[in-house]
Amino acid sequence: MRTAIDCIPCLARNILACVRLATDDPALHERMVRFFLRSAAEADFDSTPPEFVRLMHRKLRELTGVADPYREAKERMNALGVALAAELRETVERADDPVRIAALLAIAGNVLDMGVNAEVGLPEAREAVRQSLSTGCLGDLDAFIESAARADSILYLADNAGEIAFDRLLVERLGPERVTVAVRGASILNDATLHDAREVGLNGLARVIDNGSDAPGTVLRECGAAFREAFDAADMVLAKGQGNYETLCDAEREIFFLFKVKCGVIAGRSGLPLGAHALLRKTGRAGSGRISHQEAGMSMGFPRIEASPRRPGAGRGGCGKGGGRGLGGGRGLGGGRGQASAWGNGSGAGLPSSPGEPGAVPQTRRPGKAAPGGRGHALVDPAACDGCGTCVDLCPLGAISLRGGTAVVDEGICVGCGVCAAKCPHGAISLTK
Repeated sequence: MRTAIDCIPCLARNILACVRLATDDPALHERMVRFFLRSAAEADFDSTPPEFVRLMHRKLRELTGVADPYREAKERMNALGVALAAELRETVERADDPVRIAALLAIAGNVLDMGVNAEVGLPEAREAVRQSLSTGCLGDLDAFIESAARADSILYLADNAGEIAFDRLLVERLGPERVTVAVRGASILNDATLHDAREVGLNGLARVIDNGSDAPGTVLRECGAAFREAFDAADMVLAKGQGNYETLCDAEREIFFLFKVKCGVIAGRSGLPLGAHALLRKTGRAGSGRISHQEAGMSMGFPRIEASPRRPGAGRGGCGKGGGRGLGGGRGLGGGRGQASAWGNGSGAGLPSSPGEPGAVPQTRRPGKAAPGGRGHALVDPAACDGCGTCVDLCPLGAISLRGGTAVVDEGICVGCGVCAAKCPHGAISLTK
């Protein structure tokens, strides 16, 4: 996808925010902006926006000496993503249609993208998830599920830190043994790298590789040989985020794109309204980057994918056609349980509207009440804790506080995500049932 004129103001805001994050030196801010303006004036607009961003960030690293200005922010987003995914896993498992719900959640996880949302907390993330499940998305989920059912190998192109924890929910339902997850080859913006995959535990679930590139997308001609081999050999490619859409929408193979339409340029290219959650199938035709209405499965407009419809004949273990594989642990598309969870309403159809309404998403749980699904909680060893506050800063739910120089866990809020235990520099925190 070529760079549009309307991309330039967005790119300018992006690079200014990045250089301010990397350094407080106003002289370096000015040098970076001047470099951007010169580069924009001479840019090849036939290249993709991520290629231009990559050029800017190479210069940013050269000027500031900061390899990853987003590292701290990505740590926070990973912690938030892990905590939310721990809660949402129960919703996926109990849904009537777990694969459908996991796919919608993978798109909803894009709320953790700091590139667009500078300040995202637990309430905003929960609301985005609720909206995604209640309003669905535009595209062709049936084709996605059918393709996944037939595939022996799936290449999953991840997007951002934080939301990569939501990707894990979908990988679990697709069958980790046949999924390869690909992340960026080097730090760029808040995009996920191998470090982030380890942070959320993806490396212990499925094969994880990097693409060998430092662009915030997938520029095939610049990717490493191992990634290109995986891309060419995969029966199915699933690409998350706008950056992957911008760089792969003209690729000559079938790709399923999962992303949120964040700007008018992408809306015009994809044919979807601004703000829409999309799950689009691109065929293998060269130059077919604008997914047509016919490819999406309707003669006029795109079908809306609702959260949890019941499809005739879609029962336990049956997702594929003929000899196709069943998804979601062999449970199929209609075999989920209809029990209520902390996020759902018993049908798996969506999240409650807002706190204060009947059945609303709880912002916290009452002290002494067990975490949903029988999960454990964090347990602090007072003898080992020195009150450094690392766990307090990392906990996305605010379940930990310092009292008398020692970390204390509110068991009514803690969901047992394990981030604090993994990050405690003194090994003072463990998880217990």
